[in-house]
Amino acid sequence: MALVDRSTVYRWREEDPAFAVAWDDAIDEATDLLEAEARRRAIEGDEEYVVSMGQLVRDPKTGEYLTTRKRSDGLMTLLLKAHRPEKFRERYDVQQSGNITMNITSDDDAL
Repeated sequence: MALVDRSTVYRWREEDPAFAVAWDDAIDEATDLLEAEARRRAIEGDEEYVVSMGQLVRDPKTGEYLTTRKRSDGLMTLLLKAHRPEKFRERYDVQQSGNITMNITSDDDAL
């Protein structure tokens, strides 16, 4: 819980260059942690219980609940686009050929 008003720290950031640098460093560090977690979820994933028809599924031999490792294809796609944009970015090839003619008049109704 912060003990100062939000506007106060934004003012400090504007007025104090050292505070602004520390702020940016904290944002970078937090973003690195988020990226590492996204990478972990994309590659390693998380264990989830197997559910069938709304019920947890048990191993018939052991009676233990079955689990599966769930990975995130969406996070994997975002990471590939971020780190290899030349290969994985969305490609839009917009080309214009020919002339464009515009008639501009002072009469608003003509527009």
